[in-house]
Amino acid sequence: MFDWDYTIGYNLTRSLQFNFRAANNYLYDDFDAADDIQIFDNFFSLGRPDHYHQTLNGTYKIPINKLPLLDFINADYTYAADFDWQASSQSYIDKIGNVIQNSNTHNLGLDVDFTKFYKNIGLTKLFRIQVAGADMISKDKIKNLKNCKNISWKSHDRGLKLMYLIGNESN
Repeated sequence: MFDWDYTIGYNLTRSLQFNFRAANNYLYDDFDAADDIQIFDNFFSLGRPDHYHQTLNGTYKIPINKLPLLDFINADYTYAADFDWQASSQSYIDKIGNVIQNSNTHNLGLDVDFTKFYKNIGLTKLFRIQVAGADMISKDKIKNLKNCKNISWKSHDRGLKLMYLIGNESN
């Protein structure tokens, strides 16, 4: 009849966060089939606990991006713990009992920003498309790149040249 669900979250620091969630479910079945019950009978009774679930999560942002050569990587570690209790039917509780289970999970996540990585090692100059100059790509052809079926790079005597196929054209 009554359910309780609450969550508490706290950021201990910018890098460390905790969350706790718990849910309680109650069931009112303290009567026999022959009983004459009314809608307001035992109205303020909570009933018996039927299900309980709790989760604890902790996340730590690993400061690997503070190192000068690894500033393009963001890493975090997450720990999650679950506990679950399920009551069995009142008619079978003496024979089988209740169900209890728990679990925990460890997770390590990495995000790599390749734009920063290419900038750090100097590859952005190599892949930059130049619009002006002889034998370079014109602005109207760059707009057509959104509709390309095939894009490839070919070696040229002055560097790399962008080759693309928009429709049924030949290379």
